[in-house]
Amino acid sequence: MIGHGSDSEAPSIPVVDLLVGYDKAKGHGASTQALHPEAHVSDGGAIACVDLLHRVWPSSNASFAAATLPKAAVLGDFRIVREIGRGGMGVVYEAEQLSLQRRVALKVLPQAAFLDDARLARFELEARTAATLEHPHIVPIFSIGCEQNVHYYAMQLIRGVSLAELYAQRTVATASSSADHGGTSSEEPIISSWAAPDEPVVETEAFFRSTGASLWAAEQYFARTSNWGIQAAEALHYSHERGVIHRDIKPANLIVDSTGKLWITDFGLARLNDDAGMTYTGDLVGTLRYTSPERLKGGSGANPQVDVYSLGVTLYEMLALKPAYDGGDHPIVLHQIMEQEPRPLRLIDPRIPIDLETVIAKAIEKEPSARYASAGEFAADLQRFLTHQPIRARRAKIADRFAKWAKRHKTLAHASLVFGGLLILLLGVSTLLIQRSLRDTADLLYVADVSAAYSAWEKGATAEASEILARHAPSTWQKDRRGLEWRLLHETIVPAEYLELLGHVGPVNEIAVFPDHRRLASVGADGMLRIWELADGKLLRTVKVCDEPLNSIAVSSDGKWVAVGSTSAYLCDLESESAPAEVLRNDFTFESLAFSPDGKKLFAGARYHELMTLSLDDRKVSTTPSDARIESLDVSREGAILLPNRRPRHNDAAVGVIQFVDPNSMEVLRELDVSVDASHRGQLTVARSSQCGEYILAGERYDSTAFLFESKSGKMVAQTPVSRDRLTDVAISPDGSSIGIGYRDGVFEVFLIELQRGETAINVRPHIVHAHEGELLSLKFVDARLLATAGSDGAIRLWKLPRHRPSSLQSGDAGLTGASLSPDGKHVAYSSLTGYGAINVDSGSATFRWRQPGAAFIDPVWSRRSDEFSIIARDEPALVTVGLTGAEARTTKLRERPERVAYSPSREELALVGPAHLTILNSTTCAETFHADIGPGVTLSICYSRDGEFIAFGDDLGSITVVRRPSYEQTAQFKMRGEVDGLCFSSDNQLLASGHRDGAVRLWNLHDEKLAAELRGHETGVADLIFSEDGSTLASASQTGIIRMWSVKHARLFGVLFDPAWDGVNVGRCSLDLSTLGDRLAVGYRNVPDGFVDMLIWQAK
Repeated sequence: MIGHGSDSEAPSIPVVDLLVGYDKAKGHGASTQALHPEAHVSDGGAIACVDLLHRVWPSSNASFAAATLPKAAVLGDFRIVREIGRGGMGVVYEAEQLSLQRRVALKVLPQAAFLDDARLARFELEARTAATLEHPHIVPIFSIGCEQNVHYYAMQLIRGVSLAELYAQRTVATASSSADHGGTSSEEPIISSWAAPDEPVVETEAFFRSTGASLWAAEQYFARTSNWGIQAAEALHYSHERGVIHRDIKPANLIVDSTGKLWITDFGLARLNDDAGMTYTGDLVGTLRYTSPERLKGGSGANPQVDVYSLGVTLYEMLALKPAYDGGDHPIVLHQIMEQEPRPLRLIDPRIPIDLETVIAKAIEKEPSARYASAGEFAADLQRFLTHQPIRARRAKIADRFAKWAKRHKTLAHASLVFGGLLILLLGVSTLLIQRSLRDTADLLYVADVSAAYSAWEKGATAEASEILARHAPSTWQKDRRGLEWRLLHETIVPAEYLELLGHVGPVNEIAVFPDHRRLASVGADGMLRIWELADGKLLRTVKVCDEPLNSIAVSSDGKWVAVGSTSAYLCDLESESAPAEVLRNDFTFESLAFSPDGKKLFAGARYHELMTLSLDDRKVSTTPSDARIESLDVSREGAILLPNRRPRHNDAAVGVIQFVDPNSMEVLRELDVSVDASHRGQLTVARSSQCGEYILAGERYDSTAFLFESKSGKMVAQTPVSRDRLTDVAISPDGSSIGIGYRDGVFEVFLIELQRGETAINVRPHIVHAHEGELLSLKFVDARLLATAGSDGAIRLWKLPRHRPSSLQSGDAGLTGASLSPDGKHVAYSSLTGYGAINVDSGSATFRWRQPGAAFIDPVWSRRSDEFSIIARDEPALVTVGLTGAEARTTKLRERPERVAYSPSREELALVGPAHLTILNSTTCAETFHADIGPGVTLSICYSRDGEFIAFGDDLGSITVVRRPSYEQTAQFKMRGEVDGLCFSSDNQLLASGHRDGAVRLWNLHDEKLAAELRGHETGVADLIFSEDGSTLASASQTGIIRMWSVKHARLFGVLFDPAWDGVNVGRCSLDLSTLGDRLAVGYRNVPDGFVDMLIWQAK
């Protein structure tokens, strides 16, 4: 509504459209009677605004023109010097006040007879209003008068330029950019140059700003513009406190003098509180582009917010160098002011500070209540910006912007809200579905990745497994999907650490370890010999040997001599500083070198079938032809030369052999034959002897297979699987406990040598490390835990080999029958054929041990408080309860000998199951509280639910029964084929897991009493199983001790955590326990062979 009509009077067409149409009609000379017939009387205020607009800004054919006073004309006490500028309210002259002999600015309203009363009243109001204001930033009025029917008033002459002129200079003074600053007939012209400034300080800074000379210049300009805003706002606040509202703040009325001081002029449209009747209600006065929306709606505009708005728009344009509203004519500008928001300043110029943009945005809010309450607050916030203090204004949020838009477009806003609500609902549902799909996809990806990590772990590729696990270490904003399966594997994997030795240029072809195991020698394509300290990798010595690649190296047993070979063999005396001596020469490359055990002879193998021998005493050389390629030479502990070769067989086939050659006669003493492997054909290329003398290791480059022989018997005891392409080198540890194999792809594998049932074997699961980028050319053991490698990438690396296995505990008792981890994870209780005891997990020492020959016990189980455990006497119907110290043991006689026992979570009772009965005992008094027959099968397993409400037990007929305490009434029963050896409830009592001797793990839904999932993977029976604390993971143990991890939600196998066969042993049945905090998993083995542990503990931090 425009004006102040009654509530029932409302325009039937939009206000803006009405005003725009009427404005166009008036522009063509139409009368007020041409008003749209639907316009109401209450719209009269706005119509009066448009009428006055056409009077204040007459069209181009208007007859009014101000006459010009001649130079030197005298008007009262003033003599005209020159014209400064003119506008709709009169002409401004520079004049001399004769009585005081000073220069003043004289504003003249000529031809008063032709002006109406309102125009004359406005002129007098301007002078009278300004005269009441005494402020350092308001141009003072000296006098007012009327001579020769010419009205005038005198004011201080300001030597400066208006902001309108500065704006025009920065925008290259184009007609289009200056139209709304007073350069056309539709607006009051600028007062062009009140007086020429002494120094163009402001203009220079504006020039820097407009040309974008530098960020520093822009920052200076922003600060100067803000300072001008502060000066103007403080002056306006002063006038507002005295009841004067300017109502015509615009760039043309703000003048900056030569010192940068800003002055406010032209109070011609000001309104005094005591002159409320001077203008008509709804008068539209002032320059349109700087007029506040509420004045355009017909408001009086007699409040400080109209000046705050106009000053804000002025500062906006001075910063943006563009109009806030850039419509081509009044109707468009009017529509923009009423309906549109100015473009954000930082979208126009990103260099404008955010705080400054926020302050200006608040000043030009369309709703007066949203602006600064006073010009003083506006000035204060600008001052805070300049002094780098927090401003009070806040950036508009999206919700605020929508609220402002909705207030201006209520009908459309209501429709938008309905549509938006439906859209949000649709988007919400879609988002939930998408999020669920993404969550399920992420869960499946996690399961697949962890399965891949377990697969890599099973193969021995620990670095690959660790890398895969690392992908799921969550960021702060991500869901943590890691469960027990991730933590167990992550804590088990120990990264392989290495020390890198750099110095060679190009490939390092071979390395050799000194007999003292403290130094390493290396040769490479750069023709250099380098000696390294193994402890810290320090380079001890560099020897320039020749200008061609060196391919082989050997160190004498006393460490004095180092031999290196290319097409020549060189001997280096490390005890002297002499240069290497060339001792052998051949047409082909010396591929391998070796010293005799006493260090008196050097053996050199030429690439094409020649074995040369050098006596270090007399330097005599002998050459022996050989049908071997001699890519490798080594000397056994007994002094025989090891020569890998091949022997022809029938059908033109050949089989690899290791020849033992007498170093004196060069006769073959014996051969080790790999013909037992019917698939192997070809020549062995490398052979090594262990320093302990027990084993010989040979390899065939192209078949990528290594063969382990017992040195004395010559028996081949193990063969590695073909896993990679191109074997490059083999090594055996000094103590004969490990073998290493290097490959062309930069990987090495380490296998452990073990005794399995009295026979030598290697473990089936190697430790795999990607050691080099490029080919691994040489590897040597320093000791059983340190391996040195050299590669084509020019690096030598010393690898500390980790033992990837959990902590182990030994009871010290023969014939272990059971082990159990306490709920707090601190102790393990065990039973055996000769007694029982407890072990501290952290220290591995016995807490107590009780032994008595012939006293056999089985199935230890802890109370929930971890302060005592109970065990079953094997040879009599009795239960023994033992405290943690072992000092007190209580024996309870039973009706029948039980097979299994379980503590209730509350520790109040013990449940025992025998061949066909269930017995409940009070855990404190050991008195029987319940007994029932539960046949017909033999009960093999029992467990409590986490809350103690249910008990489940399974038998040898495949039946699983669930009863509810304390009535012990049956609530569910499941039947499957196969004995039930293990049972476990999930933490929420939703699922019951059962382990069967047919190798299946079955998950039962306790609500609908149906089979939820069947998990297949164990090749033998399932002995025990346990849920993780959150119920998402299930661990199961087989009758042969293999531990598998499962995803409960996806009913999918993660992988094998441990297999005793990896260590080359077979064990019997085992049990699983998880600490209450879920940070330790324990496996207790029964009937373990000699040399294998009783219990394994995994950390799961």
